[in-house]
Amino acid sequence: MQKKVTLASIAAVVGIVGGLIGIATGAISIKDDLGGGIPSYEGDVGNFAASRSLLTFLREHDGDVVRLKVGWMAGEVDPEGDRHGNPQWGSVYERCTRPVPSGEQPNLVDHKCSGTTVILTGPATPDSQMYLNHGGLRIHGYFVVRLDDEVRMDFEHIGLRPMALEDARAAAS
Repeated sequence: MQKKVTLASIAAVVGIVGGLIGIATGAISIKDDLGGGIPSYEGDVGNFAASRSLLTFLREHDGDVVRLKVGWMAGEVDPEGDRHGNPQWGSVYERCTRPVPSGEQPNLVDHKCSGTTVILTGPATPDSQMYLNHGGLRIHGYFVVRLDDEVRMDFEHIGLRPMALEDARAAAS
């Protein structure tokens, strides 16, 4: 006996294949979240209020391992970088004592701005690095956060020591 291939049976097969693809895509997309209970921050950062949530997160996790997936959309970025050209720091302005005219970027000299600089304090790993992507700074991976008590030129410094995923898991457990 020969079975007829119907539109309904084709739709069922397509639905099953689509479901399997969705499961596989979901498994791939959560690959970075295998760190277990590691505190995470994901989002874009800018000057002033747009930096507050990331900086609060980092300050609350001094000495902890964290997972970051951050787009750095403003402020200053290391113009020289490491030997591979990857930036080693990024700064955001949190406050200025002089007004910043509309359309201008805030800066230390003209607007007497101060803020926070986030600095890599060790070599990047395949899992954790700071890099440029489409002209913007990205911070992605696992890091140990270290607050620096010293303020330099009106900028607080927060250190991020990159870690491999396995080391981050071990340190967080």
